[in-house]
Parts: sequence; structure tokens; C-alpha cells
Amino acid sequence: MLKLVVDNTNENNVNGSQDKTCRSHCLNFDASTNECGFFKDINLDDPKTTERCQKYFEWEKDLDVEEEEIFELIDDEFSVEFESSDFPFEIMGDKFEKGQSEYPFAPDFDCGHEDGIWFVAEDESFGCWIINHSKKRFLDVNSHVAAKEGWSEKIYKSPYPLHNHNASAPLCSRMAWYVEQDGYGQYVLVINGKIQMLTEKKPKSW
Repeated sequence: MLKLVVDNTNENNVNGSQDKTCRSHCLNFDASTNECGFFKDINLDDPKTTERCQKYFEWEKDLDVEEEEIFELIDDEFSVEFESSDFPFEIMGDKFEKGQSEYPFAPDFDCGHEDGIWFVAEDESFGCWIINHSKKRFLDVNSHVAAKEGWSEKIYKSPYPLHNHNASAPLCSRMAWYVEQDGYGQYVLVINGKIQMLTEKKPKSW
């Protein structure tokens, strides 16, 4: 008699698939150099890296949808502590002249998005592009209203970022605060008008 045994304690078995990493599954991983073909100093063994990376698989079409939308401004005093930076890596072969940089007051690179707007934080500690595809436009509301958190503490409803992306110097002018249709914003990496890296992929159950 044959017996089928399923290990329900193993998430990979439950899902019927193995965690996919850059090292084990991505065609852009170079085994000879042990590096990604696009990004330097990136975590090659974290499945979340492959979920975030648009060079690994195609992001949902939501990011390409452009509609007439309205948004509302939220709490200017909102603040939150983050344990780590999300974009400390760099781009392979990127030519960046730090001595000529005007960041954060002006971007060193054009984001390539015709609807991209350069944003500088009030305290001038960082800058980024803003790409707003939400259903609402900017409206003033009570400044004590807290930002509504999304599927991650670093993703929340705001037409502009309320925390520093802390990206590496060559990436700072390629960072964008992308606001999706429902108003939730997150940092993304934009290269030649295309989103190449996300803070965190939106769960299907959200």
C-alpha cells in the first residue's frame, strides 16, 4: 500500500514550489563572477529579492496604468523608525560622479517618466521622483491624521514619501515614490523610465 505523506510544517511543500532566489533561478545571475548582471551588493539568496526585482520577472500591469486620479495630503508630522535601508546596492557599470552631484536639490538623472516630478524633503535630507497614479488628487486635510499603513510598514497612503529611502549615492536620483491606484505609496527604482526594483511586492491576498 502506498501512502502520500505531506509535511505541512514546510511552507515550500505546502505551496508546492521551492523558494526562488537570484542565485538558484535567475538567468541574470553570473556564476563565474558570483554576481547579478544588473545590481551590485544585492542579496542573491533572499527570495524577497527576486519578488522585488523587475529584472527577474514582470511586475503586475497595475504599475503601467495611467488614469485621471485624485489624492489627499496627509499628516506632515508623520514619522516612523525603520530598521534597515531597502536600496543600499548599486547598478553594475553605472557611471556616477559624486563631485558633480546636486542631489538632493536636483536629480543627477532623468527618470524617463513624463509624469515624474522631482521632490525634495522639507528638511532637505533626501530627494526622489514622485509618480502618482492614485485615484485622488492632492487635498489638504487635518495634519494630525496618521498615514494608513499598507502591506508593509514602509508602504503607506501618502502622495509623497515620509521617510528617507537611504539609497546608495548612485541610486538616489533614480529613486521614485510610486503611488498606486488605491493611494498606497512605496519606493521604487526607476531606470530609463522603467521600474526595476520595488520596496515590496503587493500580496495577492491584499
